Amino acid sequence: AVAQQDFQRASTCVLRCKDMLIRLPKM
Repeated sequence: AVAQQDFQRASTCVLRCKDMLIRLPKM
């Protein structure tokens, strides 16, 4: 269960990173 939670947290972080990377070039 702990590993699953960790994986979920990591995936959310990756999604956020992708979002930021997509928004960066527009600045």
